[in-house]
Amino acid sequence: MGGDTGWFTVVAALGAAYVLSTVLERIVSRPLVHLAAAASEVSERGDYSLRARRESSDEIGTLVDRFNEMLDQIDM
Repeated sequence: MGGDTGWFTVVAALGAAYVLSTVLERIVSRPLVHLAAAASEVSERGDYSLRARRESSDEIGTLVDRFNEMLDQIDM
């Protein structure tokens, strides 16, 4: 019976790790990937009127704001 409990614990831990990694990917990685894509698009097109979309109000959102402010200065 102890072996069944051990497997359940392993499966539960893997499930929790999967959920946590999915949430972290959505909160951290995806906004950074979108910001990098916006930077690439600005660079490739030479269009400084483009702006990155702010997806959060955390540090990454602040980074997007600063990026867009930088573009505002360049686009003047």
